[in-house]
Amino acid sequence: MGTGPGPTATVTVPVPPGGVQVGSDPTAVASDPRTGRVYVANSGSLSVSVLDGASRQVVATIPLPSRPWGIALNQRTGRVYVTTAEAAVTVIDTASNSVVRTVALPSRPWGIALNQRTGRVYVTTAEAAVTVIDTASNSVVRTVALPSRPWGIAVNHRANRVYVATTDAAVAVIDGDTDAVTGAVPVPARPWAVAVIPESNRIYVTSQESRHLVVIDGASASVVAEVDLGARGCGVATNPRANRVYVTALDSGLVTVVDGGSNAVVDSFPTPATACGIAVNSQNNRVYVATQETGSVSVIDASSHAVIATRSLFGPTRATELLPNDVDVNPQGEGVYVVNKAAGTLVAAAGDLQT
Repeated sequence: MGTGPGPTATVTVPVPPGGVQVGSDPTAVASDPRTGRVYVANSGSLSVSVLDGASRQVVATIPLPSRPWGIALNQRTGRVYVTTAEAAVTVIDTASNSVVRTVALPSRPWGIALNQRTGRVYVTTAEAAVTVIDTASNSVVRTVALPSRPWGIAVNHRANRVYVATTDAAVAVIDGDTDAVTGAVPVPARPWAVAVIPESNRIYVTSQESRHLVVIDGASASVVAEVDLGARGCGVATNPRANRVYVTALDSGLVTVVDGGSNAVVDSFPTPATACGIAVNSQNNRVYVATQETGSVSVIDASSHAVIATRSLFGPTRATELLPNDVDVNPQGEGVYVVNKAAGTLVAAAGDLQT
């Protein structure tokens, strides 16, 4: 395997209030509620930044062999799994902040998800497959063939099922016990993001070519509703406590709220511009939406669906420049973490973003 491209330069921009300068081109973020640590994959500087959530200081920078893409955290074992462009998964020990293993993949990875029930990690790859990694041995235990290239992936740990959106307009269902494909659910063309509500055993899928949110019943592995969003969906996030689903759109500055019981649109609320990144904190009943074109994050009260605040994090920008592109929350603490891909910044926001 090659060493991959070298580090890229960081765009020089002022660090916003509450922000922390990390490596260049941060693409993904994951936080550990138990330790308060935050892990940021920096695709430009080929590293993972480790942030202490209490002090908002970078406490470690872990070098990687090639560009990182996605990141998943296993709280129980204290391991972080980072997909890299070198067709591998780098395993990081959170106690020592060091790389303990590099797991080779058959091809370049796309998405990554952890099954909390089994402790296995599922990585979608470019060659129409899902690679299954056993976290006890940190080794590949199976490669699951798919009919076409995968996109979004999500795990229902209660039902022990893995759901993978594929480019042949379907969602593949993988049994978490056998790691075998048990079926494929037809959905509109180019399915994109996937999210689940484990308590109701429902799966929600957005499409880049459809204005509908597809609702799949996990028990029957069939579509039970197609909810008209009025625009092409992008990101999707769920609030299991309230049984609500929130969908950002590619064609409008609206976030659509869907009731998980009736599968009906119950409300929508505006954002400053087109948004994709979205996260829900069910503990404080807040929704956080990253708006790329304005470089801001909107905070929404999940009960009233009122926009409480819109905080400009990176200033007005063009969509091709400074993009707040991933959002993560720490439900046990005061953290709302937003990475800005081009600015080399992680915003560790509390205060008005937790209002």
